[in-house]
Amino acid sequence: MNILKIIIESDESESNVKAWIGLILICLLVSLVLYYYPSVNNEKNLIFIEGKLLDKPELSEGGENPDYISIYLKGYENRFELSGCGLELIDKKIILKMSPGDSIKLCVDKSDLYQSKTFLNNSVKVLGIDLNSGKKSLTVAMINNCERIGWKRLLVLTPFLGLFLVISLFILIRRAYKEGKLQNQSTND
Repeated sequence: MNILKIIIESDESESNVKAWIGLILICLLVSLVLYYYPSVNNEKNLIFIEGKLLDKPELSEGGENPDYISIYLKGYENRFELSGCGLELIDKKIILKMSPGDSIKLCVDKSDLYQSKTFLNNSVKVLGIDLNSGKKSLTVAMINNCERIGWKRLLVLTPFLGLFLVISLFILIRRAYKEGKLQNQSTND
């Protein structure tokens, strides 16, 4: 704690500013890692919903939000959304060619389905699709595998940023010793 006190009390030299920026970047990275860590979909929380399409599925591309396909089923007021890894793994043309009245079986998280929805968030994430042909077009295992692979790409950067943090702290401690602030602090205690 004494080191942080010294850093805060010291004049804002260029090296201190760089160290603080590095520390802030590390904290930001940790926050992003925790936010985007792939949640593996637990098989026992999933349910299959069989139904007929109310409307033709629509692909929403670009803009501020990631791409997704909206699916509306008769008897459900929620919008079922196929996005992320699910959208990457499935042949979009097959889904988009479907017509109102076609049968489809969707796999969703039961807590997501029964969660109260708002005007802005009325979608339920699709975790698997079985088409009326009987073959599984998209499985939960496929989505989980895709999310884990995407996570590994981000995980590769973590050791480099950790090394940057250690080097930054080493530089800060060395400067504090050179300025004599750590020696003076230890003799005053």
